[in-house]
Amino acid sequence: MKLTEMQIRNAKYDPNRKTPARLSDGNGLSVEIKKNKKVWRYDYLKPGDKTSKTKIIFGEYPKISLKEARGRLAEAKEQLANGINPADEKQRQKRELKASVENTFGAIAWAWFNLKSPDWSDNYRNYIDRMFKRDVMPAFENRPITEITPTQILTFLKGIEDRPAPELAKKTRQRMSEVFRYAKAVKLATEDPTADLSPLMKKRESKHYAYLLERDLPAFLKAASNYGGELLTTASFRMLMLTGVRTIDIRKMEWSEINFDDETWFLSGEKRSKKGEYKRSVTIALSKQSIDILKEVHKLSGKYKYVFPNRNNPNKIRSENTITKMIAEIGYKGRMTGHGFRHTLSTILNERGYNSDWIEMQLAHVDGNNIRGTYNHAGYLEGRREMMQWYADHIDSLEHDENVVYGAFGNSQQSGNK
Repeated sequence: MKLTEMQIRNAKYDPNRKTPARLSDGNGLSVEIKKNKKVWRYDYLKPGDKTSKTKIIFGEYPKISLKEARGRLAEAKEQLANGINPADEKQRQKRELKASVENTFGAIAWAWFNLKSPDWSDNYRNYIDRMFKRDVMPAFENRPITEITPTQILTFLKGIEDRPAPELAKKTRQRMSEVFRYAKAVKLATEDPTADLSPLMKKRESKHYAYLLERDLPAFLKAASNYGGELLTTASFRMLMLTGVRTIDIRKMEWSEINFDDETWFLSGEKRSKKGEYKRSVTIALSKQSIDILKEVHKLSGKYKYVFPNRNNPNKIRSENTITKMIAEIGYKGRMTGHGFRHTLSTILNERGYNSDWIEMQLAHVDGNNIRGTYNHAGYLEGRREMMQWYADHIDSLEHDENVVYGAFGNSQQSGNK
């Protein structure tokens, strides 16, 4: 007689029995009534052996319902009819599942990481850990490593380049390549799909927009600190470096736009716009270092309209060549430009995992329709305050060699996700 759901639900464990009671549904299918659970089992004769009995466990009731248990029984009988032992088939599927998990990109990448990381510095270990957790793993962690294609990786890397973080994209490709080469060495993969992607990655910008990598900054900053130029020149240079705005914005900066109490600078869209080109207003978050610079400059130019007035006519803005000339005189002509400060700042902040919308807003990349969601000139201000203070502190650390690992060997440690 067939079982009913009510019979199974009402069945109670009998502590006086030597073996658990079993309720039969017929055809070898039964449910065992154990102390803390009810288990479906199927008893059958092994294929090709009419004397050896064995069993397979389908799972616990009620997770496996009566209807589902009967369905599994039908599958098992079909396997037997084809000469397959259901218990052996179940173990084979378990092994395949285990292998598929072990052969995912994530499992292999962490095996590579655990093998290599003991020889790395703490800063570099943290840098690679952040790189993989923030960017690589969300895209590839659960994918079988042999199914990842060059096209998928290139699309992923282009997304990093477009943040923009081309140096991070380059380093990410290099580290992913190490994972694939490790997989080849341990016979879990046969190809490195990143191998031919290098020529397809973005190159550094032309010398017109030359910029420095993080590893180049300590020497550059020391050269700048030894520069003997006037305060307004060195101050405008520092403000450009610490804010990431365009050179023209620094030159046109007005005292009326600076809020010392709120530590912000309001960039007027009307002032920044040209004929036929509309630029939106944006509030720039200023670091403590930037505020200190402005307080010193105020002693010299506070009575004028412009923060950095023209040397010969204080009612006009400074020449566009002021910062270019300083860069050349400290030995970096052709290697760095005023625009390059924006690229350097963007690259470093993107590599540290700061919110890309914060970075875009801080760089005043809000022209036309190039802004996500509802526009607000003070958008993400609190996040940008934290970000720009970290950046200013980091520049100080680079300038004074305060235990910073940078460039191709990783970045300085920074806790938390941004």
